[in-house]
Amino acid sequence: MKKKNTNILTGMKCPMCDSLSPFRIDILQAVIVHDDGCDLPEGDNQWTDSNFCMCTECDYEGTVADFQIKKSSQR
Repeated sequence: MKKKNTNILTGMKCPMCDSLSPFRIDILQAVIVHDDGCDLPEGDNQWTDSNFCMCTECDYEGTVADFQIKKSSQR
């Protein structure tokens, strides 16, 4: 079992069930929109501590900041 995230979710885990991922995060993203659809850029996903975040394991909801591992509880 994975003990910590080491990529874009580094420093995050669910505060309710301790799951490390996946999380649903409402991201900030700009896209080019045409009448017949839009172009989705790869790797241009951004979020802040105040964005919505949900654990897909237990459905806990909060903000990205709520999912940040506190320094005193890092394993």
